[in-house]
Amino acid sequence: MNLVHWLVTLKCNHNCYYCFFKLKPDNNKILSNDAIVDFWNNTNKIWDFKLTGGEPFLYPDFIDLCGKLTQSNHTIFIDTNLSLSLDELHKFIQKVSTDKVGLILASMNNKNEQDIEPFIEKARLLMEKGYRFDSTYVLHPLRYDKVDETTAILNRNNIPLTVQRFLGKYGGKEYPTCYDKEILEKYFPEGLKDNCFNPKEKSAVCGAGYNYVYVNPDYEIYSCMPYSNKKENKIGDISLNKIKLGTGYKQCNLNTSCPCLNMLVCADIIKL
Repeated sequence: MNLVHWLVTLKCNHNCYYCFFKLKPDNNKILSNDAIVDFWNNTNKIWDFKLTGGEPFLYPDFIDLCGKLTQSNHTIFIDTNLSLSLDELHKFIQKVSTDKVGLILASMNNKNEQDIEPFIEKARLLMEKGYRFDSTYVLHPLRYDKVDETTAILNRNNIPLTVQRFLGKYGGKEYPTCYDKEILEKYFPEGLKDNCFNPKEKSAVCGAGYNYVYVNPDYEIYSCMPYSNKKENKIGDISLNKIKLGTGYKQCNLNTSCPCLNMLVCADIIKL
């Protein structure tokens, strides 16, 4: 498995108060979709692309990009708030084959919750067309009184919903560690499992920079997200048509917990 974790844009049209992501203006530099796809094709690898943001459907010609990536035999996974119009969604369905979409993960956020019918219509359309679909609900304390009602509505429409922990501070408390016992037992019966490993506690080798890379909105490529805070850690740049991939797994030397979130990459982590 080869994974590109690409933060395609910092723009978002929903301003969720519980989101850990702080929005910033995007760089005005936009590459052509053909140039981007050619770049990844020239690595001579078939990649899985986790496309996230911000809201990725706000990236210019994002649907065309998805179509060209999948037509080149790459697979895409999209994190979205599903705010694209119904016309745009039909365009996506026409351009992007279901067998090259690993998952469409849609956020059931406050804005969607307040006007839920369009979300339901688009979610059901995607599932009826054969796309793998899931929705998420971040359990902020201010949402305790709505989560059950929203879950019931989606269940009646056969739309899956996964309750996710809130990461952050509220009311002077740090979450998710400060959830009440009742909340934990109801929504997280298996406990708040850490989604990642901690190199301080476990010796591991990782494919970061080899079969996993992180790309920021400026098209800069890093071996993984924690290293993206320093320009000297760059291993490539799509706009410069340069990338230097590693030749295999290496010992992880992070001093913090790995933020890969156990999504797709951790299947390739080898414990020593």
